[in-house]
Amino acid sequence: MILKQIEENEKEKVYKEEVREQENTAMFEYMQKLQEKDWQDFAKRKESQKKLAVNIYHNFLFLKQIFLLFFLARIIKS
Repeated sequence: MILKQIEENEKEKVYKEEVREQENTAMFEYMQKLQEKDWQDFAKRKESQKKLAVNIYHNFLFLKQIFLLFFLARIIKS
């Protein structure tokens, strides 16, 4: 009887350890997927920021040209 109880306890211990390992593996895989998604989101935001910076720079150059034309038109008028 005691040996049977010891054997059952050992089986339960092994089972719990296997379950814990499976949970750890599942959690690790889930965390990796989250990290990969975060990285992809970061890369998309970074690309969007680059496009925005280029757009702002082009607008700046355009406004600079308009200002220069306005300035030259005032000089020519006077």
